[in-house]
Amino acid sequence: MTAAEAYAIFARDLIQYEDAVRVVIVVPLTDHQFDALASVCYNIGTGASARAAFVKPINAGGSPAQIRAASLMWRRPLEILSRRTGEADQFAALYSTARPKARSTEDRPIRLVA
Repeated sequence: MTAAEAYAIFARDLIQYEDAVRVVIVVPLTDHQFDALASVCYNIGTGASARAAFVKPINAGGSPAQIRAASLMWRRPLEILSRRTGEADQFAALYSTARPKARSTEDRPIRLVA
């Protein structure tokens, strides 16, 4: 398999996780927030993401501390904590470079809906 083939498969498979985030999160998200949630969804699955503790505080406009605490509740296996921490950090921090693409096959960066 070539790198291009691997990226194409990843882009194809990622669509379901991005769509799952769009379904469960009803408030507008910034790029970094969307990307962080898509990463979590990719890791825990679409069903678990829909029931995850962080969904409610995000949709309710919770504070950054509430959202972070809810994101870090997913601790099993223990080795996953570093990934959850990284995703929580990504959710909280603005990108300092150009906006990322939602999928590698997209021509333009993701567009936020106001």
